[in-house]
Amino acid sequence: MSIELLAYLRRHDVPTRDRWQAAIDECGFELRLHEGLQPLESSGFVPCELDGTDSGFEIRFERSPEPLADHPVHSDMGDCCVAFSWSSSIDESACALIASYALAKAFGAVVSYEGGAPWSLERLLVETRECLAEARSELGIRRGTQERERPESAVATAEVSTPETARRIHGSKRTPAAWTRLCLELLQEIHPGYARNRDVKGRFIEFIRPDPSGLWISHNFIRIGGCYYLCFALTLTTRLHEGLYHPLFAGCRFDHNRTIHRQVFCDLGLVRGAARYPDRLWSSGEWRSNTLDYVQRAFAVSEEHLLPFYRDGLRAGKQRLLEFFQAAQRLIPRLDPAASVSAQARNLGVDPATLASFPLRSARLDALAVARGGHCYAGVGPDSNTVDMSTISPEVLALHFASELAGEKERLSELVAIVAAL
Repeated sequence: MSIELLAYLRRHDVPTRDRWQAAIDECGFELRLHEGLQPLESSGFVPCELDGTDSGFEIRFERSPEPLADHPVHSDMGDCCVAFSWSSSIDESACALIASYALAKAFGAVVSYEGGAPWSLERLLVETRECLAEARSELGIRRGTQERERPESAVATAEVSTPETARRIHGSKRTPAAWTRLCLELLQEIHPGYARNRDVKGRFIEFIRPDPSGLWISHNFIRIGGCYYLCFALTLTTRLHEGLYHPLFAGCRFDHNRTIHRQVFCDLGLVRGAARYPDRLWSSGEWRSNTLDYVQRAFAVSEEHLLPFYRDGLRAGKQRLLEFFQAAQRLIPRLDPAASVSAQARNLGVDPATLASFPLRSARLDALAVARGGHCYAGVGPDSNTVDMSTISPEVLALHFASELAGEKERLSELVAIVAAL
């Protein structure tokens, strides 16, 4: 079961990574935050070094005051919540406590364990020191055991004997190619139909299999530095398009700020500690000794929870989705790629002013949002800034996503048939 520590403070008091690190150093703790941490922007697993040993914690920043009202300790203590979470690992717990103590001491954060009554700075320091002592004891035993009983040469020799140990690759052998191969093996244990999507390359890694609905099931990673970020989607395309969000898929593809942890929270409405929240949910991080064990669990969680949720949502709203693709089928082939969409809108029966009035290029508008209708994030400002989808015609919507749809121009009839058969 995952555990959560909540730190409340004013948004303008949230430090940069370097100021946060300096505060940790000032407190006398041997914790190094990952250089790529971007407060208020990062989400998912944050790699750290605790006493020189790889560790870390999950983090998310809730920047809107609305979610804070869901907690017993809420917005009167700050308009930003930094949520730290971890599973049963004592070293990850120590990392989170140290990071939160530095926020409390240097930047005035109020810290709550699991949303309960806030801890005093004195109690937080006591809890941090006790947890750190326990973590050091465990880490010391762990290191000693590895040195005495499992030298690197013995590990390399032994770990080719079974599928499980073959996945425990060390050091320089943890390459993107090895990651791709081993993740595919894990997915093929779930379903033999999984294959690598050869339409995406470089830092993008995707594994797909056909769904009986006619769509593709996608487990996908984006690799940034040494970290892998896992997303899940039900997609109508295997191509990589420019827009981060568009109606050719439901879920997420290659978005390091919206990994499956965020998908479970935002789409399924499940928070850590809830009865139905998936246990041991990995969503991002560096490749460490037990990472692939957690990745295997994450694949299974997506198949069990996210896949039926997206499939059922698309089926329930298929009429709205069908009208969108039918509009695309009528309009996209008529577009001149040498001219702007806005300049051609009137000839296509769309008022250019109406087209310009909806800033949807940045909106979190995927196939599920189109199918659901209702209110959708408008693409600018806080999450509460939404637009009523019933006020946007399918034609306007199609022209907003003309770039992505043009890449599928030869398949528009096929897409219409797939959606109609949902």
